[in-house]
Formats: sequence, C-alpha cells, structure tokens
Amino acid sequence: MSIDAVQNPNLACIEADDVAWSTANWTDDSQNSFSENCNNNCVYTVGINENTLSEPLIKTFDIMGRETTFKPNTLLIYLYDDGSTEKVFTVE
Repeated sequence: MSIDAVQNPNLACIEADDVAWSTANWTDDSQNSFSENCNNNCVYTVGINENTLSEPLIKTFDIMGRETTFKPNTLLIYLYDDGSTEKVFTVE
C-alpha cells in the first residue's frame, strides 16, 4: 500500500497500532509518519476505526437466500436484530 501525499497534501500523521510494521510496509513517501497517538504529534489526523456491530446475530443466509450455518470460504449474509445485514466472507 502506498501513502500518497500528492493526492492528500494534508496527510502528515497516520495513527497505527503497530508503528514499526506500518512504517516498514506502507511507506513510500517520507513526508508521512506513523504514530500511536497523532493527536499529540501532528497537525492533521487520519484514523481508521474497526467497524464492530453490537447487535445480536439472528440468522445467516447463503447467497441464494437460504438459511444456513457458518461455512468458511463461502459468501454469507448475516441478519442482525436491528434489521441490518452484513456480507461476510471468511477464508480458511
């Protein structure tokens, strides 16, 4: 992955949970830096938060709409208590 300051000139600090790994694997541009806390170190902050659903899972469907159980390497659709859905593909 390349961090491109030309496409986003305001990007200076990228908050990451593993700074060493991020620096070794994601840096093509010396103008950007990784930190565990960009709020204290940089003028501009960009964060990517993990999306976690707190609603209980009601049912699981396959791509054809049939109710099923968890199956690895298969596209599944999860139906949650609040009516929301999520497409899930787990590789094993």
